[in-house]
Amino acid sequence: MTTKLYPQDMLFDRRRWRYVGYLVGIVFATSIPAAVSAGTLPSTTVSFSSTTVVRSQTLTLSQYTKAIIAANAMVPAGTVTFARTDEPLPPLPPDQKLHGKPYRLTATGVTAWPTDIARPAYVQIRLGTTYNARNIWIYDHAKGAWKKLATKIYPGRNVAVAVVRVTDATVVVLEDLKTQIGIASWYCKNSCSSRYPTLHGTSNHFPIGSMVKVTNTLNNKSVTVKIISRWGQPAGRVVDLSWAAFAKIKDTNGGLIKKVTVTSRLSGTSSTSVPATKIPAAPAADPATAGAVARITPGGNPGSSVAAYTVMDEKTGKILAEKMSTTPRSIASITKLMTAAIVLDTKVDLAKRIIYSKSDATAYGYLRLQYGDDVSMYDLLGSLLVGSANNAATALVRGAGLTQAEAVAKMNAKAAAWGLTQTHFVDVHGLGVGNTSTSHDIAKMARKLFVSYPRIRAMTSMLKYDFVVKNTGVPHYIKTTDGYLTSTTYQSYAEGLKFAGAKTGFIDEALYTYVIRFIAPNGAKIIVSILGADTAAVRYGDAAKLAAWAWKEYTWTE
Repeated sequence: MTTKLYPQDMLFDRRRWRYVGYLVGIVFATSIPAAVSAGTLPSTTVSFSSTTVVRSQTLTLSQYTKAIIAANAMVPAGTVTFARTDEPLPPLPPDQKLHGKPYRLTATGVTAWPTDIARPAYVQIRLGTTYNARNIWIYDHAKGAWKKLATKIYPGRNVAVAVVRVTDATVVVLEDLKTQIGIASWYCKNSCSSRYPTLHGTSNHFPIGSMVKVTNTLNNKSVTVKIISRWGQPAGRVVDLSWAAFAKIKDTNGGLIKKVTVTSRLSGTSSTSVPATKIPAAPAADPATAGAVARITPGGNPGSSVAAYTVMDEKTGKILAEKMSTTPRSIASITKLMTAAIVLDTKVDLAKRIIYSKSDATAYGYLRLQYGDDVSMYDLLGSLLVGSANNAATALVRGAGLTQAEAVAKMNAKAAAWGLTQTHFVDVHGLGVGNTSTSHDIAKMARKLFVSYPRIRAMTSMLKYDFVVKNTGVPHYIKTTDGYLTSTTYQSYAEGLKFAGAKTGFIDEALYTYVIRFIAPNGAKIIVSILGADTAAVRYGDAAKLAAWAWKEYTWTE
């Protein structure tokens, strides 16, 4: 999700486009947008009288977003409003995703545009960045239905333009999730694996195993290929083809086709086309079967550059080593462990589906969902614990029937019940500096969580979590935020101790935070909590080294 994308329209051959109509030209009178105060959505209104109705009018929201009403379209008189809107959108058409912001175009004083005017109203909307094919759609409030409009895209200004023929419509740009537009290249001219069909390709958008039709728009030649893998295509390239497939549609001897459309051959996504989320049973608890007895070589605590750490024996709660362990500090996304716990405490059905809404949105580290996406509680839990998605936290507590304030109150109540006397939560995702604890309290919390909530332990041990949005078919591929899980170097520092659950965290004020649980060969469990590490490498490396030190420095029950 971190690939830098450039506007799709930068890929267009401008010589192939011609200016159509009179949208961007000289207008006889132009409205001035009303002053917009903080927190107010932009809006502009034009009044037509018997005198002014004979002239066209422009309703401007920004340099690139505007509506134009043709001369004599508002006979005899009336008003037209063009505005950004935050009204909830009706369910989008299949395979479509909202691109940018929705707008509302409303005319009062007339019930319909004159039929003898070819273009009674135009809209022009600024486009953002995507490789998906885009069109302007309207939701006709009179008919209660979506309609796709004939749309022209102007690459130079990166805007979309369409004629609107209804007097009350929500106007949006929608991305077609089944069609991408961009550059194609080739690979494996002489050494394609026999495991794959002759005609195959790679894509970062279409699911592995899907069949797609690739069309060279310069010569209209097409080929159908099977997508066999995903990989990091450079910005602008939407598909790479086996040489055999590329040769069928190329028009030069070059290695690139400058513009292709790639369209999925799958039928339109419906609410039943995405399989239901399968919720695996929670794994069994695995409490420690051995505990620390005594230190072999009495002495001080091992050194570490982190601000604070605690090493704890899970079975007995014995502190094996510590540094500044009772000094409160911000804990960042370690907060999410308690969020997951109080959500699971509600006994909510994890197969329950919720519609992602504006109230769930957060800044930073978020799951790239669109308002209106249909997702399961289990998918949100996976996104929270594997990918540390902040908006997954807010959506989860809402799905569990809690307000964020109620969730925070439950988190603090549970902390008090567990004896975490120096722990305080202010939000459900950990972005707030006020989510504070000590390395000692964090180790105590982990001791409770990883035994009493085996689903949390299991999910934080996953390398990745994938799911598909039910109503759009959009796949999401979430990788763990835990660098320890993906590094044999860090794992080697643990000297044979096995990973058994963890949670990372970072905000500027907290620096890098971490809590991790290790399993020793005899069944003992060692918990290490770290606060205030300068780098991610330090938190992973020191956590492993501290656990290995404790395993060697103490005698253990069998």
